[in-house]
Amino acid sequence: CRARCARGGPGAAHVVAAMGVSHSMNAEQMDKVLSQFEATTQAIQGIEKKVDRVNGYIRNMQAQRQLLTHQADEATDLIDNISDSLNNRSDQILDYFQRTLDSFA
Repeated sequence: CRARCARGGPGAAHVVAAMGVSHSMNAEQMDKVLSQFEATTQAIQGIEKKVDRVNGYIRNMQAQRQLLTHQADEATDLIDNISDSLNNRSDQILDYFQRTLDSFA
């Protein structure tokens, strides 16, 4: 059969199919593949934990940014109110001085 199979004779397909099905691994190869698979699984789990930790940091930063934005808005409103109050008071003082000067004239 070797000569016929090598040339693509009638038994060639049978030999090729038998070769593809009959592959086996020894115990050392299986242990190596299994330990590499376990190491890969552990590495993926470690990456998932790190991604979860980063996502937690991002959520905390977003909450802090929202709080800071809210506090900045409140501070801006407070400064605007103080400015408005000072402008009103200065207008009142100028009106008072104007009337006082007008009364002397």
